Amino acid sequence: MDLPREKSTSSSQSNPVDHNAYSREGFFKVTNISHSGSAEIKTVIKADGDPGYFGTARMISEAGLALARNFGNLPYKQSGGGGVMTPMSALGDVYIERMKKYYGLQVQSEVISGDEGRKQR
Repeated sequence: MDLPREKSTSSSQSNPVDHNAYSREGFFKVTNISHSGSAEIKTVIKADGDPGYFGTARMISEAGLALARNFGNLPYKQSGGGGVMTPMSALGDVYIERMKKYYGLQVQSEVISGDEGRKQR
């Protein structure tokens, strides 16, 4: 990928580098197979935008905003907090819903074998 180059400008005109060019290219798709008892669950997570540049910044920002704006609704707060937690155990569905709404994250889970009575999302 060729990186955008800065254009020479006069002091009265500003032409900044288009940093969004980095984020418009790329995408990510992650497939996870989990086991819980006799069930096997397949989860596919995907979104547009370069995951190393745009995606990481967006994920960190949405985690911070979830903490700042939805603290009372987070699993961390509801469980009494404390200890070392993964982002999902601390931020839960609040974080996932923010990522879906503001980043376009798509999450699809299905039971692929085992306990057919399990929840599908």
